[in-house]
Amino acid sequence: IKITQMGSIQELNCRLQDYKNDLLEGLGEADEYRALRNEFPNMHDELQPKYNSIRESNSRLLGKIKAIETLIKNRDES
Repeated sequence: IKITQMGSIQELNCRLQDYKNDLLEGLGEADEYRALRNEFPNMHDELQPKYNSIRESNSRLLGKIKAIETLIKNRDES
């Protein structure tokens, strides 16, 4: 592997780790909104959009994670 490719892989791994950390944070946030909705049903209308938004964000992050993992895997195989 060329030096520049190694640097690219390191950058990709750093980005991947950042996305994974963001996803974990988002999963915790979604879990909390769900728990709050159950605990405070009167706040359902306020909490539901926040829950939906973080779920969408988590889905986007998961897509980014999969894309980077695929790229890293393809580079490792070549």
